[in-house]
Amino acid sequence: MPKVSVVVPTFNERENIEPLVTRLDAAMGAAGLAGDYELIIVDDDSPDGTAEVVRELISTGKYPIRLLTGSRKDGLGSAYRRGFREAKGDIIFEMDADLSHDPLYIKDFIHAIEKGGQMVVGSRYIKGGKVPDWSFHRRLISKGGNLFARFWLGLSPKDVTSGYKAYKRECIDLVLDTKCEGYVFQIETQYLAKIRNVKVVEVPIVFLDRKRGKSKLGTKEIIAFWKAVFSMKKRWKGCN
Repeated sequence: MPKVSVVVPTFNERENIEPLVTRLDAAMGAAGLAGDYELIIVDDDSPDGTAEVVRELISTGKYPIRLLTGSRKDGLGSAYRRGFREAKGDIIFEMDADLSHDPLYIKDFIHAIEKGGQMVVGSRYIKGGKVPDWSFHRRLISKGGNLFARFWLGLSPKDVTSGYKAYKRECIDLVLDTKCEGYVFQIETQYLAKIRNVKVVEVPIVFLDRKRGKSKLGTKEIIAFWKAVFSMKKRWKGCN
C-alpha cells in the first residue's frame, strides 16, 4: 500500500480535532495503513486553543501528527498549499476538520487511484452520495454554486465544491499552483485538472453537517466565491 498524507486545515476546531484524529487512525488501520500515514494539521492560530489540543495528542506518541501553525487566518487555499508542500505521501488527501468527511471512505479513494484516477473527489451528488441533514437553504447554496461553476467553467464532475479529495503525488501542483482562498479554492483545483487533462474520478460519500463549532461559510465568503468563479477563466487563460 502507498504511504498516505492527510492535510487538514483548522481554525477554531478544538472540539472536533481529537475525535477526527482517533477516527482517522482507526480508518487507516482498517485500510491496512496503520503506521504508514501522516496527518498534517495546518492551524491558522486558532484562538480557541486547537493547536494546544493537537500538541497534547502528539505528546501521547500514538498518532503520526505534524502540526504547522500560522500567525493569522490566511485562508483555506494558503493552508492547503502549505500542507501539501510538506506532505511526503504518495497519495495526499485534503479533508475538513469538522467531522463532515468520514475517514472510512479513504479506502475507496485509494482504490479509485489504484484503478487509474489521478484526482479523486468525494461526491455528494452522484449515486450513493448524500447530504442527509442540510437545510433547504444550505442545499440551495451548494447546488446553485455547483451548477454555476460546472456550466461556466465546463467542468464534468458533479460535485465541484467538495472539500474531500485525494491526489496522486504527480498531480499535487493542482493544489500548489492555485491562487484562490476560501471555498472557491476547491473549484480552482478542478478547473486546473480540466485544463491539464488530469483524470478526475468521483466516489460517493455521505456528508454529515458539523455538530460542534461554527461554519466558516458566511455572506462574505459566498459573494467572494461567485466573483472568483466568474473571473477564473480569465485568470487561467492560455495556461496549461
